[in-house]
Amino acid sequence: MGYPSIRFFPPHSPMTKKITKEKEIVDDFYRGNPVDRSENVADLKRSMIDMTIPYLHNYYQMSDSTTPSVSDSTSLWEFIKTKTISPTALPSIAILVFEPEESYVTKEVAMTMSKFPSVIIFRFTKKNALFSELKLEGWPAAGYVKSDHSSGSMPFPKNKNIPNYLVKMMADIANIPIDLFSSTSNIRDNIKSEAKVMINEDAMSNNLEEPSTISVVSIEDLLHGMRNSLRNEVGLFKQLAGDKLQALKNYVHTLAEFFPADRRETLLFLLKLSTWLAPMEQIDDTTYMDKLTELEVELHPWDIDFKTWSNCKGSIQGRRGYPCSMWSLFHTLAAVAFQKNQQFPVLDAIHGYVKEFFGCKECSGHFTKLVADDGALMISSIRDQVLWLWKAHNKVNLRLKGTLSEDPVYPKIQYPSETQCPECYGKETIFDEEKVLQHLLTVYSKPERTLQPIQSSPDRLYATNDGGHKSPGFFSGTDYWLFCIVYLSVALLLIFGYVHFRMRKGARFDISYFMCRKLKHHYTGKNNV
Repeated sequence: MGYPSIRFFPPHSPMTKKITKEKEIVDDFYRGNPVDRSENVADLKRSMIDMTIPYLHNYYQMSDSTTPSVSDSTSLWEFIKTKTISPTALPSIAILVFEPEESYVTKEVAMTMSKFPSVIIFRFTKKNALFSELKLEGWPAAGYVKSDHSSGSMPFPKNKNIPNYLVKMMADIANIPIDLFSSTSNIRDNIKSEAKVMINEDAMSNNLEEPSTISVVSIEDLLHGMRNSLRNEVGLFKQLAGDKLQALKNYVHTLAEFFPADRRETLLFLLKLSTWLAPMEQIDDTTYMDKLTELEVELHPWDIDFKTWSNCKGSIQGRRGYPCSMWSLFHTLAAVAFQKNQQFPVLDAIHGYVKEFFGCKECSGHFTKLVADDGALMISSIRDQVLWLWKAHNKVNLRLKGTLSEDPVYPKIQYPSETQCPECYGKETIFDEEKVLQHLLTVYSKPERTLQPIQSSPDRLYATNDGGHKSPGFFSGTDYWLFCIVYLSVALLLIFGYVHFRMRKGARFDISYFMCRKLKHHYTGKNNV
């Protein structure tokens, strides 16, 4: 099924669930129930219906144990009253569908009608007294019984979309405006037309390049993927301990060693995070996320727009993006390690991260199996690690080619194509591994900026929890400190000047007063003589 996977979250799903790990019962993040893998859309649709139908309040599957108690329209409505929570919520019409066991028509109709409490739907797989009371004919068949016990039949159409036809008939019988419905076929047509428009508009407005012409790795995509992995995937786990914590330590240490950061702040962020993780034996999600946010606010390592991708941007929403960025990141880490001539276990760090944290569990399972089958963790040569990662990526592309996860503009190919690297192909179109190695090093070891800066001063961008950015304003933190120091200095000078002036003025006043008293005393005393 590829990436992304589909998961079902029932109503009122818990945030966590109890799991047994290392003989202890711990809380883990609840990831929903995976929808069974399907080879085609029809089977996938049935799997999703089967998971959803038990939670519908307007649908009843009538079995042999319940059917005898519902022998006519009167007993049918008595049954409905016992199943209805409140008399004010009592439905006004009951739809009865008789169909084979393997049919999904009634379930589809029930899901479409679930938002209308006035309609309740019953499914029967055998004929019974109600079938005769409604005077139904043929098989399958459908009828209705209103709360006033009036009834009728609903003939099944031929050569038409049966669920949509029955929904329209039910809407007419229940006096529900038909414009509140959208048929499945219309929705599918709308999606196809919107996808074509999106492809055309994106190609015109963003000048989308063909895959064969892209020859550089975008550092914006690498930063986007790295931040998403640290915050939105690792941050989902309530507890980080044991193998999971070790995998995180290895992953961050590898990033700190080989991520080709073009800003000092990004490198410092990775080094400080790696240093903080090193002595830890157990970390809860709050502590981890608080530390991540603290370092982001202190160093501002992300200077990109998290609402868009560069070279990893898909032609339609939901394609490429994050998986593309992570593959680019993995290839880049291996290529940079090779360029630094370091025999470093890059594959071990990549394998640990994918196994413990990557959100697509099917993808994770395939990758870890590939590693185990090839004995990839035993590869010590960094050259061979670079080539193994390239071969593994091509195997994944081959497996996913033509699936729902494939982008229509960027098909899964065996990389590099002859257009991308003609010299990489030898006789009979077989890859020349040495040429491929040189091509990989050229492309992945020196990523470049491919998007316009989102602000003239990228260093002044703060990362927010929702993946966006906020600017601290016209002044930086240093500017504010200088302003405060100058302000306080001026204030102190003014206070000192004021006090000094008052003191001198007071002194002059005292001397003048003393002299006046002396003169007055002198002249007064002389007159008295």
